[in-house]
Amino acid sequence: MRVIDYCLDGVPDTEPIYRLLTTILDHEKAPAQEPAALYHERWEIETVLDELKTHLRGAKTVLRSKTPDLVRQEFYGLMMAHFAIRGLMPQSRRRSRPDLLPARRTRHPSKASGFRGHSPLSTVPLGLGLNELPYTDVIVANLQPTSATDRTLKGWGNAFDPQLQNNIRWLQRANKNVLISFGGGLDDKLTTAAYQFYAGNVNLLVNQIVGFVNQFNFNGVDIDYEDDAGFGNNAAYDGVEFLSALTSGLAQALPSGRNIITHAPQTPYWDSHSNFARGGIAPYFQIWQNVGTKIAWINNQFYNNSGYDATAALKVQKYEDVAGLIGAQQLLMGVSLNTATPNGDEGAETLSDIASNVIPPLKAKYGSQFGGVVGWQFSDDGPPFYDQGGAWGNGISQALHPEGTG
Repeated sequence: MRVIDYCLDGVPDTEPIYRLLTTILDHEKAPAQEPAALYHERWEIETVLDELKTHLRGAKTVLRSKTPDLVRQEFYGLMMAHFAIRGLMPQSRRRSRPDLLPARRTRHPSKASGFRGHSPLSTVPLGLGLNELPYTDVIVANLQPTSATDRTLKGWGNAFDPQLQNNIRWLQRANKNVLISFGGGLDDKLTTAAYQFYAGNVNLLVNQIVGFVNQFNFNGVDIDYEDDAGFGNNAAYDGVEFLSALTSGLAQALPSGRNIITHAPQTPYWDSHSNFARGGIAPYFQIWQNVGTKIAWINNQFYNNSGYDATAALKVQKYEDVAGLIGAQQLLMGVSLNTATPNGDEGAETLSDIASNVIPPLKAKYGSQFGGVVGWQFSDDGPPFYDQGGAWGNGISQALHPEGTG
């Protein structure tokens, strides 16, 4: 029997020491920190049992059947309902926005590949699963309103479990930045009306986001704004002013070491000829003019806008257009990994296409100034054993650093 004693530094309300007993005696195959970090994952079965016993049944409802055969039938019916619901959950996330986003963005290609991803069904290990892969930054999504009428921010997604702080710490010990994402695609909670409220109460929004950053020790914030109604000559509110004020407010309020601020715009937001421009000025170019010095890097979304990203060549062209406005060093090529048919993302590229037809021409043009690559989403990179997979992340890293110096 092997005894492992460990503590959880920096985690509030924990015991001074924890003791783990294991029959895995080989400390080289299983260094002490790995069983300690993985132990909490065994509790995922408890989460499933809670779903079955508490939530699926309803409030204190017991099995109603009176005979053994009918009890079995009712039990299997509940199991089938649970299986169906859990199967639908990742599909619904793909149609909206991912909830949990281990993600990577790199400010410089010497820091390896970029990645953004989420975890359906809590299958993606945030901690050890990403530690061994070459992602340099991880983004956890998303902070959104609690409901359509309650503007209090809430962490939506399976990442926001009792082990989130532990997972963040493990990733940071592996020299990865961990950011929290605010925003995402519009849904029944994050609406234009919600953004109008936040635009009129920027300080309130800043305080809420900073509270999450400080509570969980994130390294910063990714602003993932996707409300078209905030831009253009007939905007419902001034999205440029809102995002500029939000960025400035966060830059002032975030503490040192937790003050990385990134943005994740769509490519049309940089186009001065699009419907999102006002007076011939593209909204994100104006935002960059206002607060670009406070933005660490741009995780630009080169997908789901076919006029800007339908092919590898078009992605390269539009990247060059945006780089002409802000430079390449802080601009990341954001691509989707979801190439599934027929429900994949428009503009999603295979690893081979990105490695052969996107990265080489950009590296050839910008050299060491090329900002890097960000991928959406980690759940598509090597399931079911993510720590043993990571084909996309490893492949992008190799394409960025063929000399092997990543």
